[in-house]
Amino acid sequence: MATKTQVKSSSTCHPPETTQGARIFDILGYSKHRGMGPTAFIRSAVFNVAGYNWVIFFYPDGFTDESAGGGFDFVSAYLRLLTTNRGKVRASCDLRLVNPTTSKATSVHPTLVTTMREYDPDGDKNKVFNCMCIGRAQLEGTYVKNDRLTMECVVSRKHRQHIAVTSFSNWFSSEPFQLQEKQEHILGTRSELKTRAFHVDGEEFVAHTESSSLRGRRCSKWSFMGR
Repeated sequence: MATKTQVKSSSTCHPPETTQGARIFDILGYSKHRGMGPTAFIRSAVFNVAGYNWVIFFYPDGFTDESAGGGFDFVSAYLRLLTTNRGKVRASCDLRLVNPTTSKATSVHPTLVTTMREYDPDGDKNKVFNCMCIGRAQLEGTYVKNDRLTMECVVSRKHRQHIAVTSFSNWFSSEPFQLQEKQEHILGTRSELKTRAFHVDGEEFVAHTESSSLRGRRCSKWSFMGR
């Protein structure tokens, strides 16, 4: 039995999976939160996305470093990861402001929609990232109505990329032969049987011959049977 075996394997790299979740943050009595100073904040309730706990920090008077030296009047928001002891997390924050007239939510910073940043709640840095910094006049002129501000925070967490071996395949090629056929296939032999008569001093003798071809060489074998 002649057998040929060939083994092949293939691997597939899939796009990283992303889990997304949104949180609505309503601030009622917006004007009453103003004037608390650039380090005072309003904190949202804790919400869960992809098995991790997050929270929004809203600064009605902006954050100190953002307003320092420029005389600008900003309103800021930050996203913080609260879950600890689970390593670093790659996530993006798309903070949207809801227009009270049209009920349409608009991203404050469209570039942050697809920007994945690495949160490290167990380290000294990168526990919190800025997700909104907007001028007060623009915010209050468009998005505050009846002393109410509505924000929508969309968090997308990117999972680790995986490479998976998907298959192992074997190909078999078998060629069965009968014993004589296999010998002829390997050695290239072919046999012929012939009968001949010989006359010696008036008497006839019969003989058989088997002629074989072996790799281009011809061999003969005679068997005398008598009269």
